[in-house]
Order: sequence, then structure tokens, then C-alpha cells
Amino acid sequence: MGFVLIEATGLPATAPPPDSAGRLRRGLGRSQLCDGKPSALQNCDMDINPEPPLGKRILLVEDECAVRDTLRELLRFDHHTVVEANNGAEALRLFAQDRFDAVLTDNLMPFVKGTELAVRIKQLAPSQPILMITAYAVRAGQGNPVNGILRKPFGLDQLRAALTGIF
Repeated sequence: MGFVLIEATGLPATAPPPDSAGRLRRGLGRSQLCDGKPSALQNCDMDINPEPPLGKRILLVEDECAVRDTLRELLRFDHHTVVEANNGAEALRLFAQDRFDAVLTDNLMPFVKGTELAVRIKQLAPSQPILMITAYAVRAGQGNPVNGILRKPFGLDQLRAALTGIF
């Protein structure tokens, strides 16, 4: 299992199924996210190229409700089972109680940052795949033992490629 770094450009959004040509159509209106405020989605057609892993059990760790809700929907689009945590401390509790195929975590969160979460998870399960999702410049290494880093903002195709890269 190698390390993957994805530099991306589109904002993740709740997406309808691909059309018959395998293209994903997004942004045909407005979307209501977790706080009830509308969020405009960008018009975007993109080819779905990577063969993403399907049906995995994923621990999603993100403190921003709207981002977490959007990521959950994107992951469910590929038939993943998603367990959510809104901070690193909650994620550690959930991780200790259950098994996951992957952990997707933000970096800057209250209580336990994503880098510390990755260190503590790797102490419990050294082979656990972890993908860090962040808008900030972070690197993998001894203090951040993630298997991949996905830079915000990103689209569904970049998320799929990053997940494929950590498995």
C-alpha cells in the first residue's frame, strides 16, 4: 500500500447517479445541507475514471457539519457504510469499539487534531488505512502516519482516486 497525494479543484457535492454515458452531473440546483442553509453547487460534468472500492465500512471524522454531510452522501453513493464522528476524541472512542476498512479524517478539529488521531489509530492498528482531508499544507511522516492526503476542495473523482490509493 503506497502513499497517495491528490491535489484537487472542485467542491464535493451531493451527486445524483451517473448518466448512461458514465458521466456525473452535478449542480443543477441548490442543495440543503445539515444546518438547513442552502448551498449552491457548481455546474460540473466529470468523467468517473478510477474504479473506486465499493461497499467499505468507513469512519468519517469531520467537525464541519456541512462538509461531513456532503462527504457522507458522496461515500454512500459508492455503497460505503459511513460511521460519523464530529471530532477526533469521538473518533477514537468509535474506533476502539468497532472495525473499519478506512478512516477519513479532517486535520484541524477540536479536542484531537487529525494528525494526533492518525498517530493514535496507528498505535492501535498499524495497518489501518487513513486518508486525511485538509485545506492546509500537511505532509505524511512520523508525526502524521496517514496513507494519503486529499486537498480541499475536491470532487467525487478525486475522492474516489484517493480511496483507491489507500487500499
